Amino acid sequence: MVLRCIQQALGAMYAHVLNMMISSIIAGNATGSQILDDECAWYAINYVIDTTLGLVITIVFLDWLEKLANYFNWVALKNSGVYVGREGIIHWIWQISAWILILSLVKVIICVVMYIFSSPLGWVGSILFAPLQSNIRFELLFVMIFFPGVLNIVYFWITDSYLKAGKGDADSHDEGPIDMSPVKLGESVTPYSQMGGPSQEKLNGGETPSSYGGVHGGTVLV
Repeated sequence: MVLRCIQQALGAMYAHVLNMMISSIIAGNATGSQILDDECAWYAINYVIDTTLGLVITIVFLDWLEKLANYFNWVALKNSGVYVGREGIIHWIWQISAWILILSLVKVIICVVMYIFSSPLGWVGSILFAPLQSNIRFELLFVMIFFPGVLNIVYFWITDSYLKAGKGDADSHDEGPIDMSPVKLGESVTPYSQMGGPSQEKLNGGETPSSYGGVHGGTVLV
């Protein structure tokens, strides 16, 4: 759980840096008659595209990665979210490296799409962000905190469902269910007096487990 959260956090910081770079590139190289030089507006447009089209592309890439890992038997990438054993940290490094690579490919595609459609996107952005440009502080607060915060809730919830360990993974880093199977006859068990439960005097009006004749010396009697 902790390693997966770190993976998401590192991915989010990396994506934030790339989003600012893309916004700066598009703002300075937009084509068409409608020129929008507001980097904050381009950042917001980039975020909308990233959490819609980019999310779909990310899911496709994650699905391809899973199929390739199973086909070539890449153990570190076969079971996403599983980091157990001596090589657990190595598996995590491979998985976060693959996640960073996927994010990079998605950002490149988004940058190309935004450049191709920069004219209509600039026209929409100039209309939507015209009321905010008079107050630069409020625009920064809206674009950098409020707007990404709302979109990230959906984005991280969906991507985390692909990055975490599946319920069928026997070697998952999550704790498994407690074994509640019945004790077999003749099987050694821990005496109740050694458990951290209530005192023996409080059981059945002072009777102890040994008075039933069922447990003696830590062994179930047949």
